[in-house]
Amino acid sequence: MTDSDQNPLEDWIGTARRMVRDRAMAGHADIAASCTPRAALVAPSDFPVEPALLTGAAPGEIYEIRNVAGLVPPSLGEEADHSAGAALEFAVRVH
Repeated sequence: MTDSDQNPLEDWIGTARRMVRDRAMAGHADIAASCTPRAALVAPSDFPVEPALLTGAAPGEIYEIRNVAGLVPPSLGEEADHSAGAALEFAVRVH
């Protein structure tokens, strides 16, 4: 089977395995260590443009929160979905 015969998921898994095998991400350890986002950005999960590319931000400069429709619903008590609010709180308190 050639690479063109594979489905995209198998292609991505193969790429990730090669990167781990070849230690291709070793040079990115400094990015993870210095990750200090200056802003949080809420975007829809199917947004076709990476927020970092859209804004020109360097890796780790934007804390991305992606969800359905890119919305942060109002807090409505225990019945509400708190995931977007929790992500924003994490961005503000931790970063």
